[in-house]
Amino acid sequence: MDYNKINVLLIGTSTYNDSNIKPIPNVEQNLKELKNVFSNNNIFGLPESNIIQVLNADVTKIKIAIGSISNRARGKDQILIVYYAGHGLMSSKNSNVYITAIDTLENHLELTGLSLDELKNIIKDSTAGQKIIILDCCHSGNIFGNMGALQSKVIENIKRFDDREAFLGTYILTATDERQSAKFNPDDPTLPTLFTQKLVEVFNEGIMNNKPYYSFQEVHGYLSAMFKAEANPEFPIPQHAIFGDGGRISIIKNRKQNLDEIAWFNTKQVDAIEEYYNFIQSFPNSKFISEAEQKIALLEEEARWSRAKKIDTITSYREYIISFSNGKFVDEAKDKISFLIEELKKNQEEALWSKAENSNIITLYEDYLSKYPSGKYSLEAKKIIKTNQEKKQEESLWREVDNREIPNIQLYQKYIEVHPEGIHAEEALQKIGKLESIEIQKRQEEAIWKNAIQENNAHALDKYIQMYPNGIYISEAQERISQLEELEEQRRKQEEAVWQNATSTNVLKLYQNYVDKYPTGRYIQHAQDKILELKQIEEQKKLTREKEEIFWQKVDQENTIFSYEEYLRVYPIGFYSDNAKARITKIKQVEEQKILDAKIKEKVAWQKIVEVNSINLFKDYLKEYPNGNFFKEAQEKIIQLEQLDEQIRQQENDKKQEEAIWQNAAGKDVLKLYRSYVKRYPSGIYTKKAQERITQLEQLEEQIRQQETDKKQEEAVWQNAVNEDKVKLYKGYIEKYPNSKHTSYAKDRISQLMQIEETKNKDENHVWQIAVKEDSIKVYQSYIEKYPRGQYVNDAEKRIKELGKEKYAWKNASEKNTLYSYKEYLERYPNGQYMKEAVKMIEKFEAEKIRLEAIQNEQYRKKREKEYKSMRKVGFEFDSEKIPQLLVGLFILGLLIFRLIRYYFY
Repeated sequence: MDYNKINVLLIGTSTYNDSNIKPIPNVEQNLKELKNVFSNNNIFGLPESNIIQVLNADVTKIKIAIGSISNRARGKDQILIVYYAGHGLMSSKNSNVYITAIDTLENHLELTGLSLDELKNIIKDSTAGQKIIILDCCHSGNIFGNMGALQSKVIENIKRFDDREAFLGTYILTATDERQSAKFNPDDPTLPTLFTQKLVEVFNEGIMNNKPYYSFQEVHGYLSAMFKAEANPEFPIPQHAIFGDGGRISIIKNRKQNLDEIAWFNTKQVDAIEEYYNFIQSFPNSKFISEAEQKIALLEEEARWSRAKKIDTITSYREYIISFSNGKFVDEAKDKISFLIEELKKNQEEALWSKAENSNIITLYEDYLSKYPSGKYSLEAKKIIKTNQEKKQEESLWREVDNREIPNIQLYQKYIEVHPEGIHAEEALQKIGKLESIEIQKRQEEAIWKNAIQENNAHALDKYIQMYPNGIYISEAQERISQLEELEEQRRKQEEAVWQNATSTNVLKLYQNYVDKYPTGRYIQHAQDKILELKQIEEQKKLTREKEEIFWQKVDQENTIFSYEEYLRVYPIGFYSDNAKARITKIKQVEEQKILDAKIKEKVAWQKIVEVNSINLFKDYLKEYPNGNFFKEAQEKIIQLEQLDEQIRQQENDKKQEEAIWQNAAGKDVLKLYRSYVKRYPSGIYTKKAQERITQLEQLEEQIRQQETDKKQEEAVWQNAVNEDKVKLYKGYIEKYPNSKHTSYAKDRISQLMQIEETKNKDENHVWQIAVKEDSIKVYQSYIEKYPRGQYVNDAEKRIKELGKEKYAWKNASEKNTLYSYKEYLERYPNGQYMKEAVKMIEKFEAEKIRLEAIQNEQYRKKREKEYKSMRKVGFEFDSEKIPQLLVGLFILGLLIFRLIRYYFY
């Protein structure tokens, strides 16, 4: 039995705000002892959280508590126990029975009590499999406290359920029948009520049924027997009602059972090896020892068999057979061993093939063929071995070709002829191309070197070095440059001396000498300018305009740059100097255009090659334009295309891998996998789809979180409304959640609270009128305690202060106890609460005063009468002067008699 699935609600009302309903102090002890019973591990053993106490609560909180625990105990495996102790009152208006709360008003039971009909509806709504209702309803009466009889209406209402099917699993236990009253002892509130006292005794002592557990129905039988054994007609006999299997399930631990029987029952419920060992250790002489040992053996065998099946190996099954040679699973174990041996044989071939396939070692394939010549993979193994042999032959030829110190194009070509689709075919072609390129470069280098030797100047040699920094003739070129630099230095010094001589004398002959010796000298331009300048000066003197004209015609006929430059040299500022310069520019443009056309032709060819982007075309370009402008670019393009081919192959592999990862993510449709894909492929094929799905799943998760948050928030608002139980909070909840599952209840509760408030207002007015009428501190304080937020609280507190001052004044007057003190009190409080007492005391003092005066007058009268008689004896006549005194005495005597009559009859 899982006692975590039992929920108990203990309700008790021991005191009431309505003075017409007498308190039952013993109810508090009821709840204490029942809580101890339900938490006792030897009886129920419920956790503290499963036991709820509601003592002296208002009717609303009682209803909420019953409804709350009913919702908590949901499910056929749940058990709900509701206990109530207090007054059960019958309405004079509708004859219904009402359970009372601290705020129940006897004259308004219909609004302030919990009717049995409401209790039935709450029970009906609960989905618990078992519902136990215990009613100990009471109303004090005689010296020992007769509890108000529940009368026949109670039992009739309980037994006459409208829909019996809805109450299946319900059990009702009541303290009284219709003819008797339940008992409690008001002089000793430490004792429970009689019915609950007997109920607790049954729980604590157990019953004689030879079982470890018993039911509530059996409890009723014992209670009835106990009350009948008392043979007291005033003691009530408990009543009960059963619906379906209600109250028949044994859930109460029987304390009259033998300890070993209880322990054995609990051990069998757990049914674990450790528990059986603990039982044998605790009860070595029990009659259940043999059965416990058998259970241990059976459970150990089952555990060993379960472990063998979980491991599922030949060894594990053989160990089981050795340990349990006659076990109930031996045949199955032997079958398992036979099956695993057959599977092992099959798996060995698979394992050997898998090993060969994974390692790709030929000896393993050969080993497989030797063991399984007709095996499942024999043909594939033979094919792999044959392919490997062919690869070996090819590798042998390649090593012979490729390992030579001096590469041979013919050998590489021979390899391609033999193995046109070989592993190294592409590499062989590349090496052939590379060797051909090297040969071409050698021939080009040879030509440039010969040209440099012929020119024999630093510029030509530098050009060679720049083009071939690692060339064949690099050392010789550098040595020649050094020699030329030395010669150049000597020549420069000589040139400097000749130039200095020419400039110092400024003679045409010396300038001409400098130009002849150093046609490319440092100062050639200056020298030529000077020569020209000096010649012009001389020629201007000699030559005429006709000579210049003849010279120009000759120049014009030649139409060469040199002839025009010669003209400009002779006639730098001549008549045709501008034409000559224009002609020179035009001729240069024509020559540059030719060069440009050649470059354009090369560029067009290059652009076509770039558009096609073929390795072979780039190689053809290198052959056709060995000194072309795009020579380096062509070489780089060839390398790039080779790398691109490799990248394409890699991209195809990456694409397949990306596709597999995407299919996995799309198949499982998990946010984590989509995020992993996007992280790995930020620009992948499916990145956009993955991001869209991530957004959708994140939004979905956010919606779920928001819904949970809204639900928690709504539940918090609802719990606050229920806890505070105020109209304003219920209205706020309905306004915020108009379609909630609690909306209907909230509306009903608002109606109830408004009715209760209306009733309270009426009752409050009535109570206030009574307080005003009685006009005492006690009744005003009682009003404030009952209505701490009432509309007359301020007036009541003000009146209490006034009455307190008045009470003090009265106390002071009473302590002085003089006629003056009482008159002073009446002057301050002419309508005070002690006005009658003050008047009585004043009249008493005045009456006493009159009485004393009357006594004095009587004494005086008697004295005078005695004197009068004495005078009569001696013959005196009546003294007429004494008549007024006599009349005054008679008047005072009459006034005294009047006040005495008023004092005693007021």
